[in-house]
Amino acid sequence: MKRNRLKGVNRKAKRLEEREVFGMGLDQIDVIWDQPVGCTSIFDTGWETNPRPATPMGNCAPSARDFTSCAGPCWWPAQTPDSMTNFYGFQNQCLAIERDWRNLNFAIKIK
Repeated sequence: MKRNRLKGVNRKAKRLEEREVFGMGLDQIDVIWDQPVGCTSIFDTGWETNPRPATPMGNCAPSARDFTSCAGPCWWPAQTPDSMTNFYGFQNQCLAIERDWRNLNFAIKIK
């Protein structure tokens, strides 16, 4: 973390500024390098949510669908759909989401 930006004000924030947090130094981090590195560049909450050093590492469980994300300390198992269907024009219902979010419709499969 750059020192010329924000400064941690409590103990937890100051500890996150340290080089080694929860016993995971930079030499211990094993990630897949063909994807963006860092919890903010991918949809992973990261190691800071569950810092257990023992197996299972963090929240990694056999039910996790994306096992390549479990390779390093920065990941989170998430629900994934069984299939994906595009509903054309869905985004046109709500052009200003902060104002019109109540106007969104749901796609329901009719038998």
